[in-house]
Amino acid sequence: MNNFSFINFNNAFLICAALFTSAFGALFYTLPGWQNKTYERVTHVIFDVDNTVLSVDEIYKEADTEIIEHYGKKYQYSLKLRTAGRSRRERAQLIVKELKLPCTAEEFESLSREYYFRLLPEAEVMPGVLKLCHHLAEHGVLMALATSGCQDDLIQKFRYHDQLFGLFHHVAIVGEYNSTKYKPAPDVFLMAAEKFPDKPSPNKCLVIDDMADGVEAARNASMQVVYVPCDKGTPQYEKEKATLAIETLNEFIPERFGLPPFPK
Repeated sequence: MNNFSFINFNNAFLICAALFTSAFGALFYTLPGWQNKTYERVTHVIFDVDNTVLSVDEIYKEADTEIIEHYGKKYQYSLKLRTAGRSRRERAQLIVKELKLPCTAEEFESLSREYYFRLLPEAEVMPGVLKLCHHLAEHGVLMALATSGCQDDLIQKFRYHDQLFGLFHHVAIVGEYNSTKYKPAPDVFLMAAEKFPDKPSPNKCLVIDDMADGVEAARNASMQVVYVPCDKGTPQYEKEKATLAIETLNEFIPERFGLPPFPK
């Protein structure tokens, strides 16, 4: 081979390599959930409950709508986002104040207890949750639930999902600790980590949450967080605050965080 042919071959190789790198790079950065971030190995996983493990958004909306209409007012969509992830008492206080209902927050809360008790057992499991939780449990990865909801509501949500509930080592409920520090304060996630028998450091815990304040709470707890937004209109800048953002847990790849991979 003469020198000219060798140079042409080299040039062709470099051009092909550049094209391949460009194409592969474009593909790599557009993979679902990819945010050009590094992930640290974790040993424990903490799940938010509402709209992360169980779909309750429409249930709360239906219950609140019926109660609000009982008092002659109309439900407003803005309430959905403002009451998401709040305790029953907080929901009642916010709704009564926002809509100027002709009742006290205590009266609204008392009535809501009846509606929630009837409707919450209809909660369905969110996509990808069963597969992931069973997989982690089979490999001995300890999991916990973290919520600001009351225990009575939690029992109703899992009434027909007792096998799923049994996969979790414990539940951390922020109200049980007489704390008023709800998300975005880190309290509930730190409590969940503390209740694991081996008491892992926060950086060994992975949080999975559906709300922006949950993402902030996890970050405030020095934990990595997978954001699975329940609001499909969530802006990109909110997603970028999380360690990883995905559409559903069906997209979750455990080995990214040093967890056992799904079987092939």
